[in-house]
Amino acid sequence: MGRQIDREMPSDARFGKTLLILMVLILALIAAGFFLVRSNVFSSDESPANWAVPDPDIASYEKRVRDYLTQTRQAVKDNPALPGYWGEYAMALDAHMLLSDAALAYLRATQLAPESFQWAYLHALSRFYLADPPEKVVTLFESALKIDPTYAHGYVRLGDVHVSAGRLEDAKLAYEESLRHDADLAVAHRSLGQVLLTLGLPREAVEHLNRADQLAPDDRAVATALAQGYMRLGEREKADDYARRAASNQQQIGLVDPLRRAVDDLGLSTRHSEERANRRIYEKRFPEAIVDLLIVMEKYPDDPMVHYRLGMCYERTGQITQAIVALKKALRLRENLFDAHIILARIYLRRDPSQAIDHYRQAILHADPNADLHTNLAIALANMGDIEAALVEFRLAVEIAPESPDKLGDLSRALLMTGDLPGATEQSKKALELDPEHAIANFNLGQIYEQTDRLDDAIAHYRRAVATDPNSPAAGRLRELLNRPRQ
Repeated sequence: MGRQIDREMPSDARFGKTLLILMVLILALIAAGFFLVRSNVFSSDESPANWAVPDPDIASYEKRVRDYLTQTRQAVKDNPALPGYWGEYAMALDAHMLLSDAALAYLRATQLAPESFQWAYLHALSRFYLADPPEKVVTLFESALKIDPTYAHGYVRLGDVHVSAGRLEDAKLAYEESLRHDADLAVAHRSLGQVLLTLGLPREAVEHLNRADQLAPDDRAVATALAQGYMRLGEREKADDYARRAASNQQQIGLVDPLRRAVDDLGLSTRHSEERANRRIYEKRFPEAIVDLLIVMEKYPDDPMVHYRLGMCYERTGQITQAIVALKKALRLRENLFDAHIILARIYLRRDPSQAIDHYRQAILHADPNADLHTNLAIALANMGDIEAALVEFRLAVEIAPESPDKLGDLSRALLMTGDLPGATEQSKKALELDPEHAIANFNLGQIYEQTDRLDDAIAHYRRAVATDPNSPAAGRLRELLNRPRQ
Protein backbone atom coordinates (compact mmCIF):
# COMPACT_ATOMS: atom_id res chain seq x y z
CA MET A 1 0.00 0.00 0.00
CA GLY A 2 1.44 3.32 -1.04
CA ARG A 3 2.02 6.28 1.08
CA GLN A 4 -1.12 8.25 1.97
CA ILE A 5 -1.20 11.67 0.38
CA ASP A 6 -1.44 14.51 2.91
CA ARG A 7 -4.36 16.66 1.67
CA GLU A 8 -4.21 19.27 4.43
CA MET A 9 -3.21 22.79 3.45
CA PRO A 10 -0.17 24.42 4.91
CA SER A 11 -0.94 26.42 8.01
CA ASP A 12 -0.29 29.80 6.39
CA ALA A 13 -2.69 29.00 3.53
CA ARG A 14 -5.40 27.93 5.97
CA PHE A 15 -4.99 31.23 7.83
CA GLY A 16 -5.36 33.26 4.67
CA LYS A 17 -8.51 31.46 3.63
CA THR A 18 -10.02 31.89 7.09
CA LEU A 19 -9.23 35.60 7.05
CA LEU A 20 -10.88 36.01 3.68
CA ILE A 21 -14.02 34.22 4.88
CA LEU A 22 -14.18 36.44 7.97
CA MET A 23 -13.84 39.59 5.89
CA VAL A 24 -16.65 38.48 3.61
CA LEU A 25 -18.86 37.73 6.61
CA ILE A 26 -18.12 41.11 8.17
CA LEU A 27 -18.98 42.95 4.97
CA ALA A 28 -22.17 40.91 4.65
CA LEU A 29 -23.15 41.75 8.21
CA ILE A 30 -22.50 45.48 7.62
CA ALA A 31 -24.57 45.43 4.46
CA ALA A 32 -27.35 43.54 6.22
CA GLY A 33 -27.25 45.94 9.14
CA PHE A 34 -27.42 48.94 6.82
CA PHE A 35 -30.35 47.37 5.03
CA LEU A 36 -32.11 46.68 8.31
CA VAL A 37 -31.52 50.19 9.57
CA ARG A 38 -32.82 51.66 6.33
CA SER A 39 -35.76 49.30 6.30
CA ASN A 40 -36.81 50.52 9.75
CA VAL A 41 -37.27 53.98 8.30
CA PHE A 42 -38.14 53.17 4.72
CA SER A 43 -39.24 49.57 4.15
CA SER A 44 -39.75 48.44 0.59
CA ASP A 45 -43.38 49.51 0.95
CA GLU A 46 -42.57 52.71 2.93
CA SER A 47 -39.77 54.26 0.89
CA PRO A 48 -40.45 57.89 -0.10
CA ALA A 49 -41.29 56.77 -3.62
CA ASN A 50 -44.15 54.71 -2.20
CA TRP A 51 -45.47 57.24 0.30
CA ALA A 52 -49.01 58.33 -0.37
CA VAL A 53 -49.16 62.06 -1.05
CA PRO A 54 -52.14 63.69 0.71
CA ASP A 55 -54.87 64.44 -1.79
CA PRO A 56 -57.65 66.41 -0.05
CA ASP A 57 -60.92 67.33 -1.69
CA ILE A 58 -60.39 70.90 -2.93
CA ALA A 59 -63.15 71.03 -5.51
CA SER A 60 -64.95 73.84 -3.68
CA TYR A 61 -61.84 76.00 -3.34
CA GLU A 62 -61.15 79.06 -5.50
CA LYS A 63 -59.28 78.35 -8.72
CA ARG A 64 -56.03 80.03 -7.72
CA VAL A 65 -56.00 77.96 -4.51
CA ARG A 66 -56.75 74.74 -6.39
CA ASP A 67 -53.99 75.50 -8.88
CA TYR A 68 -51.49 76.23 -6.13
CA LEU A 69 -52.27 73.09 -4.14
CA THR A 70 -52.23 70.96 -7.27
CA GLN A 71 -48.84 72.33 -8.33
CA THR A 72 -47.22 71.85 -4.93
CA ARG A 73 -48.64 68.32 -4.68
CA GLN A 74 -47.30 67.43 -8.10
CA ALA A 75 -43.88 68.71 -7.08
CA VAL A 76 -43.90 66.22 -4.20
CA LYS A 77 -44.92 63.38 -6.49
CA ASP A 78 -42.09 64.27 -8.86
CA ASN A 79 -39.54 64.58 -6.03
CA PRO A 80 -40.72 62.28 -3.20
CA ALA A 81 -37.31 62.01 -1.54
CA LEU A 82 -36.72 65.78 -1.21
CA PRO A 83 -37.94 67.24 2.11
CA GLY A 84 -38.32 70.78 0.79
CA TYR A 85 -41.14 69.79 -1.54
CA TRP A 86 -42.96 67.95 1.24
CA GLY A 87 -42.51 70.96 3.52
CA GLU A 88 -43.76 73.44 0.94
CA TYR A 89 -46.80 71.28 0.26
CA ALA A 90 -47.41 70.99 4.01
CA MET A 91 -47.29 74.78 4.37
CA ALA A 92 -49.69 75.23 1.45
CA LEU A 93 -52.13 72.76 3.01
CA ASP A 94 -51.69 74.36 6.43
CA ALA A 95 -52.34 77.86 5.07
CA HIS A 96 -55.68 76.68 3.70
CA MET A 97 -56.76 74.92 6.91
CA LEU A 98 -56.22 71.37 5.64
CA LEU A 99 -54.53 70.54 8.90
CA SER A 100 -54.64 66.75 8.97
CA ASP A 101 -53.09 66.50 5.53
CA ALA A 102 -50.60 69.24 6.44
CA ALA A 103 -49.53 67.37 9.58
CA LEU A 104 -48.77 64.23 7.56
CA ALA A 105 -46.77 66.20 5.00
CA TYR A 106 -44.82 67.96 7.79
CA LEU A 107 -44.07 64.54 9.27
CA ARG A 108 -42.70 63.31 5.96
CA ALA A 109 -40.51 66.41 5.63
CA THR A 110 -39.23 65.81 9.16
CA GLN A 111 -38.48 62.17 8.44
CA LEU A 112 -36.50 63.12 5.37
CA ALA A 113 -34.70 66.04 7.10
CA PRO A 114 -34.55 65.26 10.83
CA GLU A 115 -32.08 68.12 11.29
CA SER A 116 -34.58 70.74 10.03
CA PHE A 117 -36.01 72.88 12.81
CA GLN A 118 -38.61 74.46 10.50
CA TRP A 119 -40.33 71.20 9.59
CA ALA A 120 -40.11 69.75 13.11
CA TYR A 121 -41.53 72.94 14.63
CA LEU A 122 -44.37 73.32 12.13
CA HIS A 123 -45.20 69.63 12.56
CA ALA A 124 -45.50 70.16 16.32
CA LEU A 125 -47.61 73.28 15.76
CA SER A 126 -49.96 71.46 13.40
CA ARG A 127 -50.48 68.74 16.01
CA PHE A 128 -51.21 71.43 18.61
CA TYR A 129 -53.86 72.93 16.32
CA LEU A 130 -55.32 69.45 15.78
CA ALA A 131 -55.72 69.15 19.58
CA ASP A 132 -53.53 66.08 19.87
CA PRO A 133 -52.85 64.88 23.44
CA PRO A 134 -50.67 67.46 25.26
CA GLU A 135 -48.05 64.86 26.13
CA LYS A 136 -47.52 64.11 22.43
CA VAL A 137 -47.41 67.78 21.46
CA VAL A 138 -44.98 68.62 24.28
CA THR A 139 -42.65 65.87 23.07
CA LEU A 140 -42.80 67.23 19.51
CA PHE A 141 -42.06 70.81 20.58
CA GLU A 142 -39.23 69.70 22.86
CA SER A 143 -37.71 67.66 20.04
CA ALA A 144 -37.90 70.67 17.72
CA LEU A 145 -36.35 72.99 20.30
CA LYS A 146 -33.41 70.63 20.69
CA ILE A 147 -32.60 71.44 17.06
CA ASP A 148 -32.83 75.20 17.65
CA PRO A 149 -32.89 75.96 21.38
CA THR A 150 -32.86 79.75 20.76
CA TYR A 151 -36.28 80.14 19.09
CA ALA A 152 -38.14 82.20 21.69
CA HIS A 153 -41.53 81.82 20.04
CA GLY A 154 -41.26 78.03 20.33
CA TYR A 155 -41.09 78.22 24.12
CA VAL A 156 -44.24 80.36 24.15
CA ARG A 157 -45.98 77.62 22.17
CA LEU A 158 -44.62 75.02 24.57
CA GLY A 159 -45.87 77.07 27.51
CA ASP A 160 -49.31 77.31 25.91
CA VAL A 161 -49.46 73.52 25.61
CA HIS A 162 -48.56 73.15 29.28
CA VAL A 163 -51.28 75.66 30.22
CA SER A 164 -53.83 73.70 28.20
CA ALA A 165 -52.88 70.61 30.23
CA GLY A 166 -53.00 72.49 33.55
CA ARG A 167 -49.23 72.16 34.13
CA LEU A 168 -48.64 75.73 35.27
CA GLU A 169 -45.18 75.23 36.76
CA ASP A 170 -43.97 73.75 33.47
CA ALA A 171 -45.64 76.62 31.60
CA LYS A 172 -43.87 79.12 33.86
CA LEU A 173 -40.49 77.57 33.04
CA ALA A 174 -41.25 77.61 29.30
CA TYR A 175 -42.27 81.29 29.29
CA GLU A 176 -39.21 82.21 31.34
CA GLU A 177 -37.01 80.36 28.83
CA SER A 178 -38.67 82.30 26.01
CA LEU A 179 -37.77 85.59 27.70
CA ARG A 180 -34.18 84.48 28.12
CA HIS A 181 -33.96 84.43 24.34
CA ASP A 182 -36.12 87.52 23.66
CA ALA A 183 -36.59 89.83 26.63
CA ASP A 184 -39.01 92.08 24.69
CA LEU A 185 -41.49 89.44 23.58
CA ALA A 186 -44.70 91.05 24.85
CA VAL A 187 -46.88 87.95 24.63
CA ALA A 188 -44.36 85.97 26.72
CA HIS A 189 -44.48 88.62 29.46
CA ARG A 190 -48.28 88.59 29.35
CA SER A 191 -48.55 84.80 29.46
CA LEU A 192 -45.99 84.52 32.25
CA GLY A 193 -47.81 87.21 34.23
CA GLN A 194 -51.13 85.40 33.84
CA VAL A 195 -49.58 82.10 34.99
CA LEU A 196 -47.92 83.77 37.98
CA LEU A 197 -51.27 85.27 38.96
CA THR A 198 -52.86 81.82 38.88
CA LEU A 199 -49.97 80.44 40.94
CA GLY A 200 -50.65 83.07 43.62
CA LEU A 201 -47.63 85.27 42.92
CA PRO A 202 -49.20 88.68 42.19
CA ARG A 203 -46.10 90.79 42.77
CA GLU A 204 -44.01 88.84 40.28
CA ALA A 205 -47.02 88.75 37.93
CA VAL A 206 -47.44 92.53 37.98
CA GLU A 207 -43.76 92.99 37.11
CA HIS A 208 -44.13 91.00 33.89
CA LEU A 209 -47.55 92.41 33.09
CA ASN A 210 -46.25 95.96 33.40
CA ARG A 211 -43.51 95.11 30.94
CA ALA A 212 -46.13 93.66 28.58
CA ASP A 213 -48.13 96.88 29.01
CA GLN A 214 -45.10 98.94 28.01
CA LEU A 215 -44.59 96.82 24.90
CA ALA A 216 -48.30 96.60 23.98
CA PRO A 217 -50.16 99.44 25.74
CA ASP A 218 -53.56 98.78 24.16
CA ASP A 219 -53.85 95.09 25.03
CA ARG A 220 -57.12 94.24 26.77
CA ALA A 221 -55.88 91.01 28.36
CA VAL A 222 -52.86 92.75 29.88
CA ALA A 223 -55.01 95.49 31.40
CA THR A 224 -57.44 92.89 32.79
CA ALA A 225 -54.64 90.89 34.39
CA LEU A 226 -53.04 94.03 35.85
CA ALA A 227 -56.37 95.01 37.39
CA GLN A 228 -56.52 91.58 39.05
CA GLY A 229 -52.88 91.74 40.13
CA TYR A 230 -53.14 95.16 41.77
CA MET A 231 -56.41 94.16 43.45
CA ARG A 232 -54.62 91.20 45.04
CA LEU A 233 -51.81 93.50 46.14
CA GLY A 234 -54.35 95.80 47.79
CA GLU A 235 -53.70 98.71 45.43
CA ARG A 236 -57.31 99.51 44.68
CA GLU A 237 -56.73 102.78 42.81
CA LYS A 238 -54.39 101.16 40.29
CA ALA A 239 -56.71 98.16 40.00
CA ASP A 240 -59.66 100.42 39.14
CA ASP A 241 -57.58 102.34 36.61
CA TYR A 242 -56.58 99.17 34.76
CA ALA A 243 -60.14 97.85 34.94
CA ARG A 244 -61.30 100.99 33.13
CA ARG A 245 -58.58 100.56 30.56
CA ALA A 246 -59.54 96.93 30.04
CA ALA A 247 -63.12 98.02 29.32
CA SER A 248 -61.99 100.50 26.65
CA ASN A 249 -59.12 98.56 25.03
CA GLN A 250 -60.08 96.59 21.96
CA GLN A 251 -56.82 95.04 20.85
CA GLN A 252 -55.22 91.83 21.99
CA ILE A 253 -51.66 91.04 21.04
CA GLY A 254 -50.90 87.73 19.42
CA LEU A 255 -47.69 85.84 18.93
CA VAL A 256 -46.04 87.21 15.80
CA ASP A 257 -44.29 83.92 15.05
CA PRO A 258 -42.05 84.28 11.96
CA LEU A 259 -42.36 80.61 10.97
CA ARG A 260 -46.13 80.64 11.39
CA ARG A 261 -46.38 83.99 9.59
CA ALA A 262 -44.57 82.44 6.62
CA VAL A 263 -47.35 79.81 6.49
CA ASP A 264 -50.14 82.37 6.75
CA ASP A 265 -48.64 84.45 3.95
CA LEU A 266 -49.13 81.50 1.57
CA GLY A 267 -52.91 81.64 1.85
CA LEU A 268 -54.37 82.58 -1.54
CA SER A 269 -58.10 82.52 -0.85
CA THR A 270 -60.11 85.74 -0.77
CA ARG A 271 -60.55 85.35 2.99
CA HIS A 272 -56.82 84.95 3.49
CA SER A 273 -56.11 87.95 1.30
CA GLU A 274 -58.59 90.13 3.18
CA GLU A 275 -57.22 89.13 6.58
CA ARG A 276 -53.67 89.66 5.40
CA ALA A 277 -54.57 93.07 3.93
CA ASN A 278 -56.05 94.17 7.26
CA ARG A 279 -52.92 93.04 9.08
CA ARG A 280 -50.62 94.72 6.61
CA ILE A 281 -52.56 97.98 6.81
CA TYR A 282 -52.21 97.85 10.60
CA GLU A 283 -48.48 97.22 10.17
CA LYS A 284 -48.29 100.08 7.61
CA ARG A 285 -47.13 97.68 4.88
CA PHE A 286 -49.27 99.44 2.29
CA PRO A 287 -47.69 98.17 -0.97
CA GLU A 288 -48.22 94.55 0.11
CA ALA A 289 -51.75 95.35 1.29
CA ILE A 290 -52.56 96.66 -2.20
CA VAL A 291 -51.68 93.28 -3.70
CA ASP A 292 -54.05 91.51 -1.31
CA LEU A 293 -56.86 94.02 -1.80
CA LEU A 294 -56.71 93.62 -5.57
CA ILE A 295 -57.30 89.89 -5.06
CA VAL A 296 -60.25 90.62 -2.76
CA MET A 297 -61.68 93.06 -5.30
CA GLU A 298 -61.83 90.29 -7.91
CA LYS A 299 -64.47 88.54 -5.83
CA TYR A 300 -66.14 91.63 -4.35
CA PRO A 301 -65.98 94.31 -7.08
CA ASP A 302 -68.88 96.25 -5.56
CA ASP A 303 -67.75 96.32 -1.93
CA PRO A 304 -67.21 100.00 -1.05
CA MET A 305 -64.91 99.18 1.86
CA VAL A 306 -62.52 97.29 -0.41
CA HIS A 307 -62.26 100.32 -2.72
CA TYR A 308 -61.90 102.65 0.26
CA ARG A 309 -59.03 100.64 1.78
CA LEU A 310 -57.41 100.35 -1.62
CA GLY A 311 -57.66 104.11 -2.07
CA MET A 312 -56.19 104.70 1.37
CA CYS A 313 -53.23 102.43 0.57
CA TYR A 314 -52.68 104.13 -2.77
CA GLU A 315 -52.68 107.52 -1.07
CA ARG A 316 -50.17 106.34 1.56
CA THR A 317 -47.83 105.08 -1.17
CA GLY A 318 -48.05 108.30 -3.22
CA GLN A 319 -50.15 106.79 -6.03
CA ILE A 320 -52.54 109.73 -6.02
CA THR A 321 -54.33 109.16 -9.32
CA GLN A 322 -55.14 105.56 -8.38
CA ALA A 323 -56.21 106.73 -4.92
CA ILE A 324 -58.70 109.24 -6.36
CA VAL A 325 -60.19 106.61 -8.68
CA ALA A 326 -60.58 104.04 -5.90
CA LEU A 327 -62.02 106.52 -3.37
CA LYS A 328 -64.53 107.97 -5.83
CA LYS A 329 -65.61 104.42 -6.71
CA ALA A 330 -66.12 103.76 -2.98
CA LEU A 331 -68.30 106.89 -2.70
CA ARG A 332 -70.39 105.92 -5.73
CA LEU A 333 -71.12 102.66 -3.96
CA ARG A 334 -71.69 104.27 -0.55
CA GLU A 335 -72.18 108.02 -0.46
CA ASN A 336 -71.92 108.34 3.34
CA LEU A 337 -68.43 106.81 3.59
CA PHE A 338 -67.01 109.85 5.38
CA ASP A 339 -63.47 108.46 5.70
CA ALA A 340 -63.20 108.44 1.90
CA HIS A 341 -64.31 112.09 1.84
CA ILE A 342 -61.60 112.95 4.39
CA ILE A 343 -58.81 111.39 2.32
CA LEU A 344 -60.06 113.05 -0.85
CA ALA A 345 -60.21 116.39 0.97
CA ARG A 346 -56.62 115.90 2.07
CA ILE A 347 -55.58 115.09 -1.51
CA TYR A 348 -57.40 118.10 -3.00
CA LEU A 349 -56.16 120.67 -0.48
CA ARG A 350 -53.20 121.50 -2.71
CA ARG A 351 -54.69 120.47 -6.06
CA ASP A 352 -58.16 122.02 -5.90
CA PRO A 353 -59.09 123.66 -2.56
CA SER A 354 -62.74 124.09 -3.58
CA GLN A 355 -63.08 120.30 -3.98
CA ALA A 356 -61.33 119.83 -0.63
CA ILE A 357 -63.94 122.07 0.98
CA ASP A 358 -66.77 120.10 -0.64
CA HIS A 359 -65.36 116.81 0.65
CA TYR A 360 -64.87 118.18 4.17
CA ARG A 361 -68.49 119.34 4.18
CA GLN A 362 -69.63 115.86 3.07
CA ALA A 363 -67.50 114.24 5.75
CA ILE A 364 -69.03 116.51 8.42
CA LEU A 365 -72.50 115.71 7.11
CA HIS A 366 -72.06 111.95 7.45
CA ALA A 367 -69.67 111.61 10.42
CA ASP A 368 -70.38 111.93 14.13
CA PRO A 369 -69.59 115.39 15.57
CA ASN A 370 -65.87 115.85 15.03
CA ALA A 371 -64.00 119.00 16.04
CA ASP A 372 -61.00 118.19 13.84
CA LEU A 373 -63.15 118.05 10.72
CA HIS A 374 -64.52 121.52 11.42
CA THR A 375 -61.00 122.81 12.05
CA ASN A 376 -59.73 121.34 8.80
CA LEU A 377 -62.65 122.84 6.90
CA ALA A 378 -62.02 126.19 8.60
CA ILE A 379 -58.35 126.15 7.55
CA ALA A 380 -59.31 125.30 3.96
CA LEU A 381 -61.84 128.15 3.93
CA ALA A 382 -59.30 130.57 5.41
CA ASN A 383 -56.77 129.59 2.75
CA MET A 384 -59.41 130.42 0.14
CA GLY A 385 -59.83 133.86 1.76
CA ASP A 386 -63.26 133.22 3.29
CA ILE A 387 -62.40 134.21 6.86
CA GLU A 388 -66.01 134.71 7.98
CA ALA A 389 -66.98 131.18 6.92
CA ALA A 390 -63.80 129.90 8.56
CA LEU A 391 -64.77 131.61 11.82
CA VAL A 392 -68.08 129.75 11.81
CA GLU A 393 -66.26 126.42 11.56
CA PHE A 394 -63.68 127.35 14.23
CA ARG A 395 -66.56 128.21 16.60
CA LEU A 396 -68.27 124.88 15.84
CA ALA A 397 -65.02 123.08 16.64
CA VAL A 398 -64.91 124.83 20.03
CA GLU A 399 -68.55 123.93 20.69
CA ILE A 400 -67.70 120.26 20.14
CA ALA A 401 -64.43 120.39 22.14
CA PRO A 402 -64.73 123.30 24.60
CA GLU A 403 -61.91 121.95 26.79
CA SER A 404 -59.39 121.75 23.97
CA PRO A 405 -56.62 124.38 24.16
CA ASP A 406 -55.82 123.69 20.51
CA LYS A 407 -59.34 124.51 19.33
CA LEU A 408 -59.49 127.63 21.52
CA GLY A 409 -56.10 128.71 20.20
CA ASP A 410 -57.25 128.21 16.60
CA LEU A 411 -60.37 130.30 17.20
CA SER A 412 -58.27 132.96 18.90
CA ARG A 413 -55.97 133.09 15.88
CA ALA A 414 -58.89 133.48 13.47
CA LEU A 415 -60.41 136.27 15.59
CA LEU A 416 -57.05 138.02 15.68
CA MET A 417 -56.88 137.85 11.87
CA THR A 418 -60.26 139.60 11.67
CA GLY A 419 -59.15 142.33 14.08
CA ASP A 420 -61.41 141.18 16.92
CA LEU A 421 -58.85 141.73 19.69
CA PRO A 422 -61.29 141.38 22.63
CA GLY A 423 -62.62 138.10 21.25
CA ALA A 424 -59.10 136.84 20.51
CA THR A 425 -57.96 137.81 24.02
CA GLU A 426 -60.86 135.96 25.62
CA GLN A 427 -60.23 132.73 23.68
CA SER A 428 -56.46 132.88 24.28
CA LYS A 429 -56.95 133.25 28.01
CA LYS A 430 -59.37 130.34 28.07
CA ALA A 431 -56.78 128.20 26.30
CA LEU A 432 -54.06 129.26 28.76
CA GLU A 433 -56.26 128.41 31.73
CA LEU A 434 -56.32 124.85 30.39
CA ASP A 435 -52.65 124.81 29.34
CA PRO A 436 -50.48 127.73 30.52
CA GLU A 437 -47.64 126.69 28.19
CA HIS A 438 -49.76 126.42 25.04
CA ALA A 439 -47.55 127.85 22.28
CA ILE A 440 -50.21 129.18 19.91
CA ALA A 441 -52.29 130.82 22.67
CA ASN A 442 -49.17 132.48 24.11
CA PHE A 443 -48.13 133.68 20.66
CA ASN A 444 -51.62 135.04 19.99
CA LEU A 445 -51.71 136.88 23.30
CA GLY A 446 -48.21 138.19 22.69
CA GLN A 447 -49.36 139.68 19.39
CA ILE A 448 -52.43 141.19 21.01
CA TYR A 449 -50.31 142.84 23.73
CA GLU A 450 -47.78 144.02 21.14
CA GLN A 451 -50.55 145.68 19.14
CA THR A 452 -51.85 147.38 22.28
CA ASP A 453 -48.34 148.55 23.34
CA ARG A 454 -48.12 146.25 26.36
CA LEU A 455 -44.63 145.24 25.31
CA ASP A 456 -43.48 143.66 28.58
CA ASP A 457 -46.53 141.43 28.58
CA ALA A 458 -45.96 140.65 24.90
CA ILE A 459 -42.33 139.66 25.59
CA ALA A 460 -43.40 137.43 28.50
CA HIS A 461 -45.90 135.52 26.33
CA TYR A 462 -43.48 135.28 23.41
CA ARG A 463 -40.93 133.77 25.79
CA ARG A 464 -43.46 131.17 26.92
CA ALA A 465 -44.38 130.31 23.34
CA VAL A 466 -40.73 129.84 22.35
CA ALA A 467 -40.00 127.77 25.47
CA THR A 468 -42.73 125.35 24.41
CA ASP A 469 -42.02 125.48 20.67
CA PRO A 470 -38.60 126.81 19.62
CA ASN A 471 -39.86 126.97 16.01
CA SER A 472 -42.79 129.21 16.92
CA PRO A 473 -43.07 132.47 14.94
CA ALA A 474 -42.94 134.06 18.37
CA ALA A 475 -39.14 133.64 18.21
CA GLY A 476 -38.82 136.31 15.50
CA ARG A 477 -41.16 138.71 17.27
CA LEU A 478 -39.28 138.16 20.54
CA ARG A 479 -35.90 139.01 18.96
CA GLU A 480 -37.31 142.14 17.38
CA LEU A 481 -38.87 143.39 20.60
CA LEU A 482 -35.74 142.67 22.64
CA ASN A 483 -33.61 144.54 20.11
CA ARG A 484 -36.02 147.45 19.78
CA PRO A 485 -34.76 150.59 21.53
CA ARG A 486 -36.91 151.51 24.50
CA GLN A 487 -38.01 155.11 24.94
